[in-house]
Amino acid sequence: MHGYHASYRLIDLADGSCRDVPLKPAVLQKYIGGVGLGVWLLLKESRGNYDALAPEAPLVFAFAPLVGSALNTSAKAAVLSKSPLTHRLNDAMLSSGFALAGKASGADAIVVKGACREWSTLFVEPSGTTLRPTPELEGLSAAETETRLHEEWGEEWNVISIGPAGENGIPFALMSHDGRHAGRGGTGTVMGAKKLKAVAVKGGRPTTVADSSALAEIQARLQKNSLGAATEKYRTTGTLGNLLVFNRLNILPTLNFRGKSTEEAQGLSAEHLFREKKVHRATCADCMIGCEKRVTGRDGKPVRMEYENIFALGSLLGIWDADLVLEASQLCDQLGWTPSPWGARWPSPWSASSGVCWICPTSASATARFSSTPFAKPRPGRTTGSCWRWGRGPSPNGWGAAARPSPRR
Repeated sequence: MHGYHASYRLIDLADGSCRDVPLKPAVLQKYIGGVGLGVWLLLKESRGNYDALAPEAPLVFAFAPLVGSALNTSAKAAVLSKSPLTHRLNDAMLSSGFALAGKASGADAIVVKGACREWSTLFVEPSGTTLRPTPELEGLSAAETETRLHEEWGEEWNVISIGPAGENGIPFALMSHDGRHAGRGGTGTVMGAKKLKAVAVKGGRPTTVADSSALAEIQARLQKNSLGAATEKYRTTGTLGNLLVFNRLNILPTLNFRGKSTEEAQGLSAEHLFREKKVHRATCADCMIGCEKRVTGRDGKPVRMEYENIFALGSLLGIWDADLVLEASQLCDQLGWTPSPWGARWPSPWSASSGVCWICPTSASATARFSSTPFAKPRPGRTTGSCWRWGRGPSPNGWGAAARPSPRR
């Protein structure tokens, strides 16, 4: 079949074994797209009601039939697992070169089961897979991990990896490649439970199409529409442009969903950021829209900002200082967790009784800076994961320390 390699790669991390499993045309026609195929594979490779973090729990990277074709906006990988956060099906989408290289490695999906004995990196290419111990990468952010692997093994590898949050079992940890994330639901947590620090892919197997001329015509129309009026907002302000619209409609998540439309939202708006900050436009792999906006923070480093970061770390918490939100977003990237579940876990960053901000407990000022110290340096004897895994703020035992709730099955 065109658009497919008609097989998926099944890898057991316990012994490093790998085999290519054929996919029947009937399955590929019935379960279309990365998510569709990924859900089918997740169910096929799991048995009964399993723990999301158990070694036998499958982790699926799936690639749709158009990935690797000439069609723009198709470079998306679907990452699927059982969620350790909700205990239900979880899928996340990642738009980056990882999808292109993963498909070019010669498989329609990569399915990982088992667990490594020590922190390791999985290398996948058309000739097969190699599992290499990489304990020296433990504790690094995803960006640092990617840099280290490129330095040692070459720039041709596309690396998706986890940060400290995934290593320590925080249930909303994500995985990242080139600053783009497959988050929500704890995809990075599942990867961390397998002691799999990173997956590196490369390949040269093309995606074939049945009618290249017809695809070229569709691509020309898509290119025209991508640069037309329908996408103008996203080309100019990105998803940040939604903030004031939602605020005007009184649906902007504010003060843990207790607040209403407010003039303070102006301080987080795209219009304000574009006026007061340096903003760089970036595009996803094989996309010309360029809705990604990277805003320069106080430290001079660009931070990828989306509507999701702004509402989850800003308006939802009642924080209207753009610099604080940029700092918090940068912290999420460094530790490797998803902004929206993190923001939603806090009733409010301000103590109702004392007026003290427990995000940065040394200050009661609304202009207090986010401090990474409570997150990255917990009290002696407590790891980052044990402090933040199930907590909702400060507790007598440490930042966010709390008893683990009984899993809902």
